[in-house]
Amino acid sequence: MIYNVYVINNPENGKIYIGQTTNKNKGVWQLIYLEKYPNRKTAILREKQLKSYQGRKFIRRLIDMGV
Repeated sequence: MIYNVYVINNPENGKIYIGQTTNKNKGVWQLIYLEKYPNRKTAILREKQLKSYQGRKFIRRLIDMGV
């Protein structure tokens, strides 16, 4: 099973959410970034890294570059 680590944005209020799932459908949220992992353990480790200070800096750079 493939696990997706994602960063999504709600354009209505500007909120950013970082998570991991096997389901990519997230409704009104706009996908900013996606990585795929072969197991949940690795996906959770990457999710935690993206939620750290350095990870948020990485996400902010993506948003500023218009990715």
